[in-house]
Amino acid sequence: RALLVEDTDVVRSKLAGAPLAAWRHLLAVPIPEVRAAVVLARGYEAGPFSERDLGAVVEPVREGAVLLQSALQTRHLARLLAPLREVDPSH
Repeated sequence: RALLVEDTDVVRSKLAGAPLAAWRHLLAVPIPEVRAAVVLARGYEAGPFSERDLGAVVEPVREGAVLLQSALQTRHLARLLAPLREVDPSH
């Protein structure tokens, strides 16, 4: 489920240390396929996110989940293969 936080002051202690926790307004959309979330933040001057904003974000995030999952798998493969690369001493 997605989440709108209209005023992070209310949940500040629970967000301590989390990225974007200092921002006033948050919108979070989970990506279960990769056990992650897309989080958008707005400052005081921009005003809170609306249900309309949430609706505009959910579908692109869902569509992008497959691409993100593929990117993470590619990064994992690259890390596994890194010890096998040849190192050119001239570089």
